[in-house]
Amino acid sequence: MNSMPLPYTRILTWCDRRPLCAEAIARRLLAATPAASPDYPWALFTLGWCLMIREKLEEAFVTLERAQAALERASLELGVLRARHGLLLVGLLRGLSSDALPAWEELATAYDQRSMPLQAARVRIGQIRCLNILWRPTEALSMLAPIQATIDELGNDQDRALLSQRNPTRFAALPDNPNFIHRRDNRDFSRNPDDLRIPKRLPNGIYVETNHSANSIVRRIGQPLDVFNIERSEFAIYLREDRDAKLGGIGMR
Repeated sequence: MNSMPLPYTRILTWCDRRPLCAEAIARRLLAATPAASPDYPWALFTLGWCLMIREKLEEAFVTLERAQAALERASLELGVLRARHGLLLVGLLRGLSSDALPAWEELATAYDQRSMPLQAARVRIGQIRCLNILWRPTEALSMLAPIQATIDELGNDQDRALLSQRNPTRFAALPDNPNFIHRRDNRDFSRNPDDLRIPKRLPNGIYVETNHSANSIVRRIGQPLDVFNIERSEFAIYLREDRDAKLGGIGMR
């Protein structure tokens, strides 16, 4: 069968909400599935996807590669495309270069050729993310409108939230956002470096103020997360151990 069997679809549905539980179930299901079973490629893919969501990237990469090979042997064409998508996402999380961009477009085109516009749009959301990471927001912006139309028509709330987070127009509007303009017209972002004490250039002609203490940076970090609809619970700050603190204490210097 070219479509994913229901048990694996359900695990992937749980994966975003309860990734630890989904991974445990996927491992048990794979262990219980004989290698000769027609479901075995799907069991491999499901575990690989759960591992990618959990950011166990080395194991995810190996498992998704095995899944892709198994799906190819079984002539499960759509499964192969999904495994390719998973591998691209693993590459994105591991760090990427511009060499990865053609593979994203090839995968999106493969979905277009099979009249699967929603799947193609989901792949292109990843492509926009790549362009933003590579400091190429103008190219990302040029892709936005057709993807937005497809997601608005066919996507779900999660698709809309992901696209909203990748929207480069929000980034370009940071200097005009009143939340980043303080007393005496002190600004966190500006298009003019002379407005800032110690400016740092960002993409698209925007500068950010860097003249802040560590504590001030921690306090301010939540505002950009809110602008891009990123849950604060998804963001973690790791503090190095303070040499002056008691044994086992953690502080920020």
